[in-house]
Amino acid sequence: NKGGKDFEGKLVVFPNPAQDQITLHFNGRNVINDIIIYDMTGRNVYNAMGVNDQHVDINSSNFNEGIYIIQCATNQGTITKRVSITR
Repeated sequence: NKGGKDFEGKLVVFPNPAQDQITLHFNGRNVINDIIIYDMTGRNVYNAMGVNDQHVDINSSNFNEGIYIIQCATNQGTITKRVSITR
């Protein structure tokens, strides 16, 4: 990760905990290229390639309750965030 903590802090995930929608927002000039979301067992539950946007809304209504790992690939490296889904 070339950007360090300041870079990771530019990606905002909300609400957290989430229910039916997760919003990813990248502050600054960076864009989110790809998004992969895993559950805690490592199962891939969501993929979006070639997003190329600063703001992404993800429908999480079919996600089970629990913690998920969001990996966002950007031009400056990959950022990993956690989000909790509650029902």
